Amino acid sequence: MKIARCLAVLALLAAAAPSLGGILPGNIHPLAEPGSDRGAVPPNLGVNNVYLLLRHSEAQEQALQRVLQRQQDPHSPQFHQWLTPEQFGSSFGPTDASLAMIGQWIRQHGLRIDAVARGRGYVRISGPASAMEAAFQIRFHYFEQAGELHRANVDEPRLPTELESVVGGIRGLNDFRPHPLHQLHGAVVRDSSGWQRPQYSDGGSPPTYDVGPTDFATIYNALPLRKANIDGTGIAIALPEQSDIRLQDVRAYRTIFGLPAMDPQVVVPPGTANPGQTGDANEDEALLDTEIAGAVAPGASLIVVPQADVNDAISYIVDNKLAPILSVSYGECELQLGTAGNQFFGGGGGTTGVFEQAAAEGISVLVSAGDAGSADCDNSAISPNEASGGLAVNGFASTPYSTAVGGTDFDDFGTYSTYWSSSNASGTLTSALSYVPEMSWNDSCASSVILQVYGPTYSASSAEALCNNSAAASKFLDLLAGAGGQSACTTPGSSAASSCAGGYARPAWQSGVAGIPTGSNRLLPDVSLFAANGQFGHSYIICDSTATPNSPQCNSSSPKPTFTEIGGTSASTPALAGIVAMLVQSEAAQTPSASDAGWQGLLNPALYTLAASQFGSESTPNAPALSNCNSSQGNAVAVDCVFYDVTVGDITVPCSKGSLNCNIGVSSDKYGVLGAAAQPTYVAGTGFDLATGLGSVNAANLVNGWGSAAELPATTTTLSSSANSVPLGASVTLSAAVKPSSGSGIPAGSVTFKDGTTPLSTQTLSAGTASYATSSLAQGAHSITASYSGGGGFAPSISSAVTVTVTGPTISLSPATLAFGDQTVGTSSAASTIVLSNPSSAPLTIKSVSITGDFSENTTCTTTVAAGASCKIAVSFSPQAEAARSGTLTVLSNADSSPSIVTLSGAGDEPQANLSPTNLNFSHQLVGTTSSPQSVTLSNSGDGPLDLSGVTVSGSAAFAQTNACPKQLAPTASCVISVTYSPSSAGSDAGSLTVASDSFKAVMPVALNGSAVVAPAVLLAPATLAFSAQNLGTTSAAQVITLGNNGKGQLAIYAVSATGDFKVASACGSSIAPGASCNINVSFAPTADGVRSGALTVITNAESSPDTVPLSGTGAGVAPAPVVSISPDPLSFAAQQVGISSTQTLTLQNTGNAALNIGGITASGDFSQTNSCPVTVAIGASCSISVTFDPVASGLRSGVLTVTSDALSNPDTVALSGMGLASSSSSSSSGGGSGSSSSGSSSGDGSSSSGGSGGSSGGGASSEKPGGGAFSPVAMVSLFAFAMLATRRRRLIGHTGHSVDARSNA
Repeated sequence: MKIARCLAVLALLAAAAPSLGGILPGNIHPLAEPGSDRGAVPPNLGVNNVYLLLRHSEAQEQALQRVLQRQQDPHSPQFHQWLTPEQFGSSFGPTDASLAMIGQWIRQHGLRIDAVARGRGYVRISGPASAMEAAFQIRFHYFEQAGELHRANVDEPRLPTELESVVGGIRGLNDFRPHPLHQLHGAVVRDSSGWQRPQYSDGGSPPTYDVGPTDFATIYNALPLRKANIDGTGIAIALPEQSDIRLQDVRAYRTIFGLPAMDPQVVVPPGTANPGQTGDANEDEALLDTEIAGAVAPGASLIVVPQADVNDAISYIVDNKLAPILSVSYGECELQLGTAGNQFFGGGGGTTGVFEQAAAEGISVLVSAGDAGSADCDNSAISPNEASGGLAVNGFASTPYSTAVGGTDFDDFGTYSTYWSSSNASGTLTSALSYVPEMSWNDSCASSVILQVYGPTYSASSAEALCNNSAAASKFLDLLAGAGGQSACTTPGSSAASSCAGGYARPAWQSGVAGIPTGSNRLLPDVSLFAANGQFGHSYIICDSTATPNSPQCNSSSPKPTFTEIGGTSASTPALAGIVAMLVQSEAAQTPSASDAGWQGLLNPALYTLAASQFGSESTPNAPALSNCNSSQGNAVAVDCVFYDVTVGDITVPCSKGSLNCNIGVSSDKYGVLGAAAQPTYVAGTGFDLATGLGSVNAANLVNGWGSAAELPATTTTLSSSANSVPLGASVTLSAAVKPSSGSGIPAGSVTFKDGTTPLSTQTLSAGTASYATSSLAQGAHSITASYSGGGGFAPSISSAVTVTVTGPTISLSPATLAFGDQTVGTSSAASTIVLSNPSSAPLTIKSVSITGDFSENTTCTTTVAAGASCKIAVSFSPQAEAARSGTLTVLSNADSSPSIVTLSGAGDEPQANLSPTNLNFSHQLVGTTSSPQSVTLSNSGDGPLDLSGVTVSGSAAFAQTNACPKQLAPTASCVISVTYSPSSAGSDAGSLTVASDSFKAVMPVALNGSAVVAPAVLLAPATLAFSAQNLGTTSAAQVITLGNNGKGQLAIYAVSATGDFKVASACGSSIAPGASCNINVSFAPTADGVRSGALTVITNAESSPDTVPLSGTGAGVAPAPVVSISPDPLSFAAQQVGISSTQTLTLQNTGNAALNIGGITASGDFSQTNSCPVTVAIGASCSISVTFDPVASGLRSGVLTVTSDALSNPDTVALSGMGLASSSSSSSSGGGSGSSSSGSSSGDGSSSSGGSGGSSGGGASSEKPGGGAFSPVAMVSLFAFAMLATRRRRLIGHTGHSVDARSNA
């Protein structure tokens, strides 16, 4: 019966099993390390928020790129014509039929669809771990990181064949959460003398000058915008978070710094849970984002979207077009995101990223670049010291559709009085006097500024020397720095940093600006703002009770109120979001009729266009502007600068010796400096750099000058090809010409030639033209475009597509399948031949010939097979195990049909010896005696006869064997080998039992171990003790275990105990003489169903102590018992006048499997009962109980019906309640003014906190109520209804475990 059931289950699994498609590499999280693996997750573990990233066609992707380019082209009719999520989905998402097919597949595999994106970029699913594992051919394990368990896949997922054409990736298989990118510096206390000093002093050196809202507005010139009533009013900023906020902190912050009262809105996506105030770094981040965004744009509407995983909040904001600005303060490096994680944000592989959709909807996405310098995979939230993961960037920020925000610090050493007032301004508490010179933010020992300031103190002449100085390292060995670098790991081959590949291509807009290095990958950051966390005396200051729970936060009435000093690029990012809110407000005023008026979408095209007009291009830098707008000019910087060019500092960080990209000059040093010799691009310099991007911004000039980026003359780019069709390997020349759409002039800059969405090459224009020759196009049709970046005062443009078709050779493999007969395991067959031929007219390139399974190949084929030629591949079969064997021969070539596969098959047979068990133990054998024999079974599990050549025992001579095994053992046959132990002296002996045979796989010897004792020696009999099935709640009859002393000395007994559901009673006393014995009684009292196990343990002075006897038994369920069921429960009566009674009926039923004996039925309070119940209620029988409510006073009355019986639940109770109404003649005292009542307590204890005189809810006398406090009948009915609703709500909370958050944003 069991076998049939197993076969049925296997058949169902086979029917539901997905057909295996391709592996999706790069989707195992780097933190899922073997050392932190804690084993498999339970099969029924719920796995939620897994995203299937949906594919679209290449034509749709090209159309999308054209739309995105035209939306940013001021000369296009599509300029700023933003899409709705539905429009985006219908144009660039999969069809309804594809979605239906995906839905059917999901349901067939035991999974659930939780959401389908309105933009059709993803389907979000959930289900049990076992179903998810089966669907995607993975295993889930738990991994421990920082004391927390996380779920992650240990295998690269496989995309089922059915989904390969419509699904491009799977995100969310692990629950490692992105980390917030801020850095707490600590608490700061206002000087006790009052608000007279700007240094909210923490007692450190240098002094502390922290940044408040008006300080920021002064430094970055936002005050003129505020004076013009541009403060973000009417503009929403969406803040995705992993915690809710503490509203009191936000209110305190806005109050104490003179900002207008405006509560943020908290939006929880439907069907999801609010994670609440988490009390950790996530709550710090939520408060930081909310307070800083509101500080910069005091009038902006702030929308906080809290979710357990910030990715879910981001996808909700974009797919519902919630706000024109999305500020993201979280991140993971590209490697940690994995291939699917990068696709989720930036697209690729035929998928659409959420930030790509955001750009098309007009949402400006701002993302923190990171807080770990050039080593974002070692973000300080994970590894607080040195880098070990090599050069890396934040994958949230590196997409071509987001603005990456870096970090700066103030460079005001010795000039504090120049830039900071000696007192705080009244109301706003500002102390900043003007723009303050900036440098790149870097607190690490690898910083050139740290070296300059502190190097002499530690006698260090280099950053490496400073990092390796133990005293300096205790202060500066960290990774606290603004982040930057280049995208390089969007499609990793595995979870190892060394497998990094891909990287987002450099967008056309990221060119034409002085300082941009050569290369083809996306660069970070785009812009930067102040982000320091206090190393040089500057940080942001916020109200955060989470960070300082024991101190008053932002309490202006306190003598020493506490604030939180904080920094990081997750502070500079919401700050920039505030500036962008003012920009959107300003632009919206020009087109107020549109619902998304003023929305800007991707900011970068305009940012880089503005930067080019200020700084000049790579080839023609604007030296005067670069000098006048150099941040180091401080308060003398030019007043017309849009960008402040930060040229001091770097973002280089320390790294561990031997790690990726770690440069060490002194071989004995433990720490080096992270960087690549070929890429020294992490130093702040003139124009664009990888430390601070384009620099920081002048808010007023940015907002007021934004329109100039849209006023550039339009251009037309024309693309031509030297041929429309070429053979594989032939060269084709692509030529682009860029001209003004009207008027005269010669555009400058560069043109990027693209194959679909893949950049081929970026070429600099010469006299308005550029060309590129390539012979590397793969076979097939290629849609080529030329994208002009803009420059020289001209707007960017993109050409129409030109199709170039590359033709190639063909390949033939004969035969297509190759079958070998039976072959002895360990031997090789004769070779069979496969002929590879090239019947085409073009040369065939063989890239590789590989073989799988128990097969080998030897080929005469060279790398190139000429047209019309052929070669041979010899294949042999060498089975390594018995039964059917299979494999494939795969030829990778440049043929259209590559890979070419020949299916291989064969069968192996072999005898196989097995020994069981693999070890024998002889314990406490008396010296001079021979043990009872123990058996070893030798079996042949193979499919051929097993030839035996000997059975031997080696090691100690105390072991011996006898056997009756034949010289040849037939398949499936077995024989027994007996082993005995005869020690001649006390101590331990070891040996091994070895069988010599012709088994294919070697058989490990059986380990023999023995211990010999003289005296005393414990003998427990029997060796195991099993009990028959026993009902729960009962105890079995005792069974006897005999404890004997078969040694030569007195046996002292220290303890006798049993574990599990077993009890012992020992009559052995404290000792046993040699040769004597005693009895131990053991009984079994199961506490649960099923097999129960335990052990009897005897602790003595014998060498073998402790000695144990395994105990077992089976719990056979609960003995028959009655069960009381009473309905309805609870019982509520309608409002009833005092002195008038009403009756309702309860039904009592015995739903158990034994007769019910009733001991009594009583009712308390203003209730009484009569019943028809017999003393004994038969199984399934029922009886009636009439309950009468006769209120003796007005108000809510309660009581309890109690049934006593022999049921296990005894006593059973029903809550009784009703409302007493005062009669017209009743005095006010009948309204429940007494402090106690034997029948009015909701708990039945005779007292009620709600019935006391003067209680706020008890209806006692009050001068504010006419009639001495008595409620009218209508009021009493309302009060009763409210009470019942409250009771229902408490029950709902009790049953569901949660309630709706009814908090309003006052």
